[in-house]
Amino acid sequence: MNLKRRELLKKLAAGVTLTVAVPSIIYSCKDESPGNAFAFEGKVLIVGAGISGIYTGYLLQQIGVDFKIIEASDKFGGRLQTESKFDDFPMELGGDEIIGINSSFYDFLLSKSVKLAEVPTSESFIIDGIPQFANNLLEDNEFQAAATFIEGLKDFSGIDQSIDARVTQAGISTRVMHVIDGKIGNHYGTTNDKLGSLGVAGAINTSETGSEVFRIVGSDYTNFIKIIFSSVIKKIEFDAPVSSINYSGEMVEITDIGGNVFTGDMVVVTVPVSILKDGDITFTPSLSAEKQAALSTIGMDPGMKVFLRFTKNFWGETTSSVFAAGSAPEYISSGLNRGDRNRVLTALINGEKALTLGEMEDNAIISLLIRELDEIYGGAVASVNFIEGMVKNWTKEPYIRGAYSFPNVGSLSGNRSIIAQPASNKLFFAGEATNVNGNFGTIHGAVETAERVVNEIVAVLEPA
Repeated sequence: MNLKRRELLKKLAAGVTLTVAVPSIIYSCKDESPGNAFAFEGKVLIVGAGISGIYTGYLLQQIGVDFKIIEASDKFGGRLQTESKFDDFPMELGGDEIIGINSSFYDFLLSKSVKLAEVPTSESFIIDGIPQFANNLLEDNEFQAAATFIEGLKDFSGIDQSIDARVTQAGISTRVMHVIDGKIGNHYGTTNDKLGSLGVAGAINTSETGSEVFRIVGSDYTNFIKIIFSSVIKKIEFDAPVSSINYSGEMVEITDIGGNVFTGDMVVVTVPVSILKDGDITFTPSLSAEKQAALSTIGMDPGMKVFLRFTKNFWGETTSSVFAAGSAPEYISSGLNRGDRNRVLTALINGEKALTLGEMEDNAIISLLIRELDEIYGGAVASVNFIEGMVKNWTKEPYIRGAYSFPNVGSLSGNRSIIAQPASNKLFFAGEATNVNGNFGTIHGAVETAERVVNEIVAVLEPA
């Protein structure tokens, strides 16, 4: 293999971006490319302007490969969206946390001088209607049984079963069932009756990123994308939902619902798995039976975030999350270590509960959660201190339709690899659902797929 190409592959595999580090995210908007390293004068088409699509374009730009991004909506970022005026810090409506320090995305953020704040893990559990920390529940045998069950997720083996089935076998008390619902099913974007235990175990044992949790402070994902990837954004075609991809000929032809045709040499599909499963895009030739079967084992359920702003923090200044048995399995203290105040609770609601709440008006959802918080903390403390609320229902986003991917019962460890597998050296797949490193459903996992897919493209190209 050509040495120049081998070194480039190594750099891309390691997630090393070929740019000059800049002193501040606020002032950084320049990308520097080493020039085209290949005898390739064609174009790569990218379907979807989420973080995986944008990062794919960014990496292609670094090696001098021309590209165009085709985006269904009128905005970039996909499931990374920000509301900047809700409180004294930007509110991330979708993806928020950066998990672990052993990821190329974490390194990339640091290389761009993005300020990160670590979020301490200080979880509160509502047990018998009383908020309690884990160290106050050491003598509670039923809570400890639930904690042991969660700790043992990585050890599941044998025939695949739902998490619910495993819970029943373990004899977990219904009194603490909501702890497992919040920390497993809801965390993975669904409910425990759908979630495959082997898929969870495989993800835990495969991921090597670490368990630290960080959030961006002093900026937000929307501005981060706008500034760092400004040259990539210029190459996005907005309002162009793709209806068909024909890769049967020498060139790839993509048609959007308005009849516009885009032509390129290769295409990278980064749309959410819901779009692929719902058949929004027709492929010619059709996707292989093996790939379609693998897609059927990957789920994507309804998901929403409900943001509640109060005049004061009544759940605990150091509390990172509250796990409850009501309509919201988890309330996240979004202001912890972020901004000057810590007075926002964000309800993370996925699966069946998100589906049920999604049939209600936003004001009704907010009122319901406020009433439930009053019951938990007493004295109408939530009602008295409530200022305003906001709902982001990702299920109602027409080109996303849910939270993020999860393994259904029967999802084998290799299924995501099958979905990610290229076809005919022209059709490639990226996006969090194609992550094979156990990091599906995460921002850094989506970025990893961009790195993988550019490596796949590089393997096809001839060195200059």
